[in-house]
Amino acid sequence: MKLRIEKLVKSYRGKRALDGISFSVPEGEVFGFIGPNGAGKTTTMSILAGLIGFDSGVCEIDGRAARSGSGIGYLPEQPVFSDYLTGREYLSMLAATMRMPRASEQTGRLLERVSLSDAAGRRIAGYSRGMRQRLGLACALLGGPDIVVLDEPSSALDPEGRRTVVDLIRELKAEGRTVLLSTHILSDIERICDRIALIDSGRILLEGAVDELLGEGFTGQTDLLFSRPLVSAELEALRTLPCVASVRPENGGAACSVIVEGSDLAGGRMAVVREIADLSLPLVSLTPRRMSLEELFLRKVGRHA
Repeated sequence: MKLRIEKLVKSYRGKRALDGISFSVPEGEVFGFIGPNGAGKTTTMSILAGLIGFDSGVCEIDGRAARSGSGIGYLPEQPVFSDYLTGREYLSMLAATMRMPRASEQTGRLLERVSLSDAAGRRIAGYSRGMRQRLGLACALLGGPDIVVLDEPSSALDPEGRRTVVDLIRELKAEGRTVLLSTHILSDIERICDRIALIDSGRILLEGAVDELLGEGFTGQTDLLFSRPLVSAELEALRTLPCVASVRPENGGAACSVIVEGSDLAGGRMAVVREIADLSLPLVSLTPRRMSLEELFLRKVGRHA
């Protein structure tokens, strides 16, 4: 299934939460939706899930208007449950309302998939926040939806739980599902998303493939590794190059980080390489430092979220 949003507008009490945003997510893609708090991410996801309406624009799934129950599994940032039920009872209750065949078999598989089998018989009131998040993820996957919308699925999870979520999203992609993922853990976005959209103040600031957006964003930092430590005179020779802002020795001088400045970063790196060749320094590797998604995020948004 394909998602399409075009010129979507949503206002609350006269203030625009979404100001004409447009993006699409093809079938089988993991799409990262990022932005600071209050940017409009949750509003967009709630509209996709059919939970709230919008003022104008288009919100479609395979050419049909998105609405509740239209093949989307949705995990809100803070899922709410009936605490007096056990995890298994709650999931079974949802399966019954969906009139799912072989419901007990599917709920058992989902509880195992989100690592809640051992706690399935415990009341939800005794669940930690991370366990509640994983139960919410199982609810979002109930019925095998073609589109899965995840709002901060890793927010309450420890590193092991985060890895479980990342692996699960990869599995969903391998199954041909479409995933829309919002999270402040930008390293996870880099690892698993095919494309991203950055939203701020209800507007899309940039959209594209992760590799393309970050591949164009090389910084002025280059990491050098040598087969032996460099002596002071050799380090100073690199520092005196007009294009070099700083040279920081590491690992006892066998490695160093060089910061190149100016408008021509590629030309600056080549000047460093020529100096290394002139000095006959035993260079093992040269690695330009690529901009991280966090750096790109802060550069575009201009503030911390």
